[in-house]
Amino acid sequence: MALFSVFFCKVIGVCRGNNGGTKFGFKIVIFHIYACAKCVLIYSTILRLVKEMLMNLNQVTLPVTNMDAAAEFYLQLGFTQIVDTPHYARFECPEGNATFSLSLEDVSYSNGAVIYFEHEALDEWVTLIKSKGIEFEQEPTEQNYLWREAILYDPSGNKIKLYWAGENRLNPPWRVEKYAK
Repeated sequence: MALFSVFFCKVIGVCRGNNGGTKFGFKIVIFHIYACAKCVLIYSTILRLVKEMLMNLNQVTLPVTNMDAAAEFYLQLGFTQIVDTPHYARFECPEGNATFSLSLEDVSYSNGAVIYFEHEALDEWVTLIKSKGIEFEQEPTEQNYLWREAILYDPSGNKIKLYWAGENRLNPPWRVEKYAK
């Protein structure tokens, strides 16, 4: 990182890049990092911005009224439970790094969120889930936004959509790209 800072300074022309030294030896690099406030400030700002761009959704937490029933429901859908407490459960999706959790609520709540779980073999997945006695509000159906979806509810009334969108999930024909200014 320190060596990169020296090259960074030379490239953008903030300073000489080595504070007068002629080689990029260890002592010169360390001296440069501590001596060049402009470079440290610019470099740390760029690192912070890069880290912000690497943001990823960590998890979604659903409220539930009966932890045991809800946990069993999600196990039946094929998720792996990785945290199990009386008031909180967390699950890992079979593919990728996504997780979601359940939080036991003892007060009345209204959850308008819809949770989507994607599976390429949607119809087969729905058939497997139905064979375990879980009912669906909607069978897998083609949507006008180019996704195929099935709808069900967990024991606490949270709306769940199982779907397959393929390339259209991230790249629908009407995709736009807007960024903060």
